[in-house]
Amino acid sequence: MGLLFQFLPSPQILLMLLHLKVTLLITEKMQKWVGKPYMVEYSDSEEENDEDDNDDDDDDDDDDDDDDDDDDDDEDVGNKEGAEEEEEEEDTDKHDKDEEESISDKE
Repeated sequence: MGLLFQFLPSPQILLMLLHLKVTLLITEKMQKWVGKPYMVEYSDSEEENDEDDNDDDDDDDDDDDDDDDDDDDDEDVGNKEGAEEEEEEEDTDKHDKDEEESISDKE
């Protein structure tokens, strides 16, 4: 029986090996779990990028401007609304000044 214990590693080494094996299993599972979604997204985006690259070869830079036009329209509308509000404020200020001048002239 004494010979059997000579060939077995110490309990500390067994625990380290067990911990290492569990750690490796967890990392493998995590890699599979994390890797799959990224691989799918990457392959989809790669195909879309290839199609976009082919489109860009045929067209000029007008393609980029067309994409930005939608955003520019929204900004223009916002700017126009702001400008209209400023004009209305200026108009009311002018009317108030005119009324004050006419009142002071009457006195």
